[in-house]
Amino acid sequence: MITFSQLNTVDLIFPAMKKLCILSFLFSICIASFAQNVEKFTVTDADLESFLSKERYKYPNFVSSRIYLNNGDTAFGRINLNYFDQTMRFINEKNDTVAISNQKDIKLITAGSDTFFYDNGFYEWAASSATIRLAIKHKMRLIERKPVGAFGTSSQAKNIQTVDKILGANSYDLSPNEEMVFSKETTYYISPINGLANNFLIVNKNNLKDLFPRKNVEGFIKENKINLNKEEDVIDVFIYLSKK
Repeated sequence: MITFSQLNTVDLIFPAMKKLCILSFLFSICIASFAQNVEKFTVTDADLESFLSKERYKYPNFVSSRIYLNNGDTAFGRINLNYFDQTMRFINEKNDTVAISNQKDIKLITAGSDTFFYDNGFYEWAASSATIRLAIKHKMRLIERKPVGAFGTSSQAKNIQTVDKILGANSYDLSPNEEMVFSKETTYYISPINGLANNFLIVNKNNLKDLFPRKNVEGFIKENKINLNKEEDVIDVFIYLSKK
């Protein structure tokens, strides 16, 4: 056993089972709930600190976790996933909040009933069958800054700023006469379970056809009028692909 500060480089383990389950007539799987595909939030100066406190991380507080490394070692610590810069953060021995620097050496992290897989970024486990794994990513973005005009109306800012890495309220320098518009984007990913390596690809028609050439993906999508931006349709595709 090692500490977070000693992380170097998880043998594949099975994630903890979720409580919410979907049963098909051929097999059973367990699946986590999804967020909406895109949510937008307009935030004023007075609400900024509260908004960041609620939306910056996955959990309200840092949670106990177990991290599995590619070399077979494990470590324990209190972690949280930052939705703005997509880093996994932990509380170190000095009680500081810092990002895990060598994230590429991580295979997966378990925190309670949640599992995070690493594949050039962290993916939140949503569902597994015998052959495939479904995951999601939540991404918070600042998509617009705009001044508030007369009588409290908003006017379009000349320069819309997209910010991917935001660590705190002091990073914004938001004035009382300004609003910020944030988006929370949820993207769905899929990976075959065919080895030790994680290999997550965005759920779209081309990737599904490449990953599952023996399945009539295009026919299933057309026949069932599947919209891969909708949670329930992604679940239907997942169940279809999991059937033998």
